[in-house]
Amino acid sequence: MAETTAANASTTEASSSSQDSYNLSNPLFLHPGENPGAVLTSQPIVGGENYPAWARSVRKSLIAKNKLGFIDGSLTISSSLVNSPIVAQAWVRADKMVGTWIINSVSPKLQGSIIYRDTALEIWTDLRDTFCQGNGTKNLSPFPQCTCGQCVCGINQRLKNLQIKESTMKFLMGVNDAFSQVRTQILLMDPLPSVNKAHSLFIQEEMQRSVHNVVRVESTALAPKNSGSNFKGKDRPLCTHCGKLGHTMDKCYKLHGFPPGFKFKNNKNATAHQAWAPF
Repeated sequence: MAETTAANASTTEASSSSQDSYNLSNPLFLHPGENPGAVLTSQPIVGGENYPAWARSVRKSLIAKNKLGFIDGSLTISSSLVNSPIVAQAWVRADKMVGTWIINSVSPKLQGSIIYRDTALEIWTDLRDTFCQGNGTKNLSPFPQCTCGQCVCGINQRLKNLQIKESTMKFLMGVNDAFSQVRTQILLMDPLPSVNKAHSLFIQEEMQRSVHNVVRVESTALAPKNSGSNFKGKDRPLCTHCGKLGHTMDKCYKLHGFPPGFKFKNNKNATAHQAWAPF
């Protein structure tokens, strides 16, 4: 009797474990912890400028939740998986949940344009068609890759290298001409660096220019302190009008006139200069 009870309990536990495994692998399964208030990414979409990063983040979240099929068109109401009225109801519940997650991940000012879409796929398509071409230099479509995992020709790596090259070229096309020298240096690199690496090179150049400008401003501000009577020895300026050291022609009193009250070393020169000075 005890052995029979233990066997039944073991069978029930195995059946429950198998059922849980099936639920987790079923894209229509909704975990009790999942609710309509959840968001798929911490940074909501605000427009075309951040759509590529936002879309990639949302796709990753849906893959983790086994719900990517609701936005890539592989799991619709007409799919073979939806083969009964009960399953159809489960699909509607899961689809509405995914659609709500996407809406929650959109900035409030954009929610009004998608709130009346019926399915998650319609919401996703509407956002993609609206913002995917909003910034031509940054919206980089991913290259197709092998999904069978059995390729031995290295096609995945070659496609990845091609994508890096194309992405970097598009990025360089949008760079300001003020950084043309850095852009030329990057184009001469072999292999061509990634977008992130190229971007870091431009940031370094911009920081160096900022430091150079600060040093130049400080040097200009200090220049008056080293002029006039502070010159010593060979560094003293020479007037090209009177030939004397200590001043330049634009400050020569013999050329422009002596200021009132100027004290001369001897009265004879003073009388001559005062008589000569222009009125």
